[in-house]
Amino acid sequence: MFIKVKKQGTMPHAILSPTFGGLGYKDKKLFLNAAVAYYAIVNLKADFLILKDPLNGKDVSSFSHTTGLDLV
Repeated sequence: MFIKVKKQGTMPHAILSPTFGGLGYKDKKLFLNAAVAYYAIVNLKADFLILKDPLNGKDVSSFSHTTGLDLV
């Protein structure tokens, strides 16, 4: 679902794969929760993931446990 998930600065960033766009909201949320949870192991305050377009590298969305999926 992701091409790469990496920590860039203080925030984790996920580069989305084309497959991610075809998922339903519920499935997207499951994958995003897993990515945020992975970074929460290292930083308990981590609750935010920036989602990037794989073609141009621009931010397209963000996700957090508290606010959910937010399109930019």
